[in-house]
Amino acid sequence: MANGNDGCMTRKPWEPPFLAEPEEVAALRRVVRLHLRLWGLSDVAEVAEICVSELVSNVIRHVGAGTSSTLVVEMNGTRLRVALRDRETRALPTLLSGGHIDDPRVAKSGACPTLYAGGRGGEHPGAGRVGIAFQEEPAIDLIADLLHWLRAHGHDPDEALDRAQAHFEAELGAG
Repeated sequence: MANGNDGCMTRKPWEPPFLAEPEEVAALRRVVRLHLRLWGLSDVAEVAEICVSELVSNVIRHVGAGTSSTLVVEMNGTRLRVALRDRETRALPTLLSGGHIDDPRVAKSGACPTLYAGGRGGEHPGAGRVGIAFQEEPAIDLIADLLHWLRAHGHDPDEALDRAQAHFEAELGAG
């Protein structure tokens, strides 16, 4: 159904739960393709399927196989968003050494969550998995506040996130 303003379709978000297992990836790709066809978005189905594969693989690799997760597929105007939520709140991310820890950008940004926490756990001792996990919430708070700042100054936060993600991935590929 068109909303009448700009020809955009209004669609109810689709959020199927699943267990993050390697053998589930192909089935998730198929159901995403079928769902997008129902939405009239066959032209973006292939890219969405690749996103699903990458997202599920990341949960399996970094949180663990069998993690209870939810796929999120939604429209925001003319933008399709494919995301994943894992429900395993007790799991800690696995820190992999990929040579990026010595990157000056990582060192510079590592101070941000500690400073932003403002005494709310930012001084948790250790740089191991627990110490890094302790800094995750202040980092997320900082990102959310930056998105509010962008919106308050007339910028599209979703576009900024897309651009930041593309910039981040390009730097990973170049490094």
